[in-house]
Amino acid sequence: GRSVGEQAFVMKTTWRTMRAIYKYHKVNPLAIFKSPLMQIPVFWYFSIDIRKIINGADPELAQQLTESGFLWITDLTEPDPWYGLPIVSGMLLYLNVEWAVGRKTLSGETASKSNIAKYMKDFFQSLAVFMP
Repeated sequence: GRSVGEQAFVMKTTWRTMRAIYKYHKVNPLAIFKSPLMQIPVFWYFSIDIRKIINGADPELAQQLTESGFLWITDLTEPDPWYGLPIVSGMLLYLNVEWAVGRKTLSGETASKSNIAKYMKDFFQSLAVFMP
């Protein structure tokens, strides 16, 4: 085998080469984490507030939800009678999958046209349409 020094040199050279390739093609390998990281604060806020309502720690918030509305929903503690929000959510998921698969991926344009990408696109779009 190789010595520790040789292995370190090979790893350093490989790392530099990868960084140069990323820079040349203007690819940021951490860009795929942007969307999930932006969703964490929203999820955190809603989960904390829902926990407060369930535990009875914030009766004022619970009262505000029964007295306020959003678009066609007059009471935010009742289910959506027209199923509009689930339909809009499914449509947004469908469009997000369509947009994400249609873009160039980190692996290049040919990867987004592969069979696996097509199957994943079909699966998630079916999930968006038929999700209960």
